[in-house]
Amino acid sequence: MTHNNRGNIQSMQKLCAMPHVSACYVLDLIGLHDTPTHLGTPNHKYHKVYMSPLHTVWALTCVIAIACGQLLFKKAGSEIQHAGTWFDTKALLIVGAAGILYGLTTLLWISLLRYVPLNKAYNYMALSFVLVPIASTFLFREPLSTGAIVGGALVVAGIVVVTRFG
Repeated sequence: MTHNNRGNIQSMQKLCAMPHVSACYVLDLIGLHDTPTHLGTPNHKYHKVYMSPLHTVWALTCVIAIACGQLLFKKAGSEIQHAGTWFDTKALLIVGAAGILYGLTTLLWISLLRYVPLNKAYNYMALSFVLVPIASTFLFREPLSTGAIVGGALVVAGIVVVTRFG
């Protein structure tokens, strides 16, 4: 490796310390950086403090998928109740779809955690406590109480505080 290349790599490594720059991903791609599993550990010199917009979208996709899985579970429960048996074909298909969705979401979540600290990404999961009650109101005609609305607003406020200042 020439001296000039070493200087370029060192410059890229310095950029990794900046939370808004993703140069360490470039280093990962070209094989000149530690494995992504080392990213986000407190003692690693490329420790990320903030999630990028792409990582935020990635986390929100997982949250939405988990919320959809919960709605599928509710639908399966309704189908089982209606059919009077756990072995109703429609209910089993819905449970299977929910299981596949959960499995794929888990793989997506694990992939995200390769690049961001768990204590930053996991905060977004609290949004499922807001999304599921709202969706169940529309899909299943379940009541949404004032307490649930206030609680949901507090959850969103808490996420904002933690992600912006935590």
